[in-house]
Formats: sequence, structure tokens, C-alpha cells
Amino acid sequence: MARGMLLAVAGTAVAAAIFGSIALQQVVPTGDNIVTPLEQKCADVARQGYAIHSAYPDMTLDEIPVDDARRLIKLDETWMNECVPRLPASVIIEIADGVERGAPMRGE
Repeated sequence: MARGMLLAVAGTAVAAAIFGSIALQQVVPTGDNIVTPLEQKCADVARQGYAIHSAYPDMTLDEIPVDDARRLIKLDETWMNECVPRLPASVIIEIADGVERGAPMRGE
């Protein structure tokens, strides 16, 4: 009888632990929607660059006003030196697609 009671208590404890774990997984984010500071910086760089490109859609870099051309060059250098080599290709594509659609990044 004591042995049966012990098994019942142990079984209840195991079941509670399993259900508690499942509940926590549903409530606590898994990290899939977390945007790193680098991803945020690169998304900002992409948005700013896209805004300049959109403002002058049919112009070459030589035809864009000097201040905007300098800003675009700086943004492109930041994108190529800090973002492309350090982020996975899937994140780069996600940022570019989101900027084109005007969609917020995951986690924003």
C-alpha cells in the first residue's frame, strides 16, 4: 500500500513537471523573435539607404545631391563591411525583404 502511494505521488510529480515544462515553453519566448543589436543596426542602415534610393529612383550616384550621395556611400560601406560579413544570409535576406515591403523586423 505504501509502495502504491509512493508511485502515485511520483507519477503525479512527473506529470506536473511535464505539464509545467510545456506551459513554460508556450509562455516564455524561445529567442526566435529576438533581434540582436547588430540586426537592428543593419535594418536601420538598410531602411535609410532604401529611402535615399527611393527618393531618387532614376538617378545615378553622380546625379544625386552631394549630401545624399555621401550619406548613401557611407550607408553602403557600413552595410558591406559590418552587416554582410557578420550576419547569416537568411537574416540579410529577411532585412532586405522587410525593407522593400516596409514590414517591421521580427521582434519589433
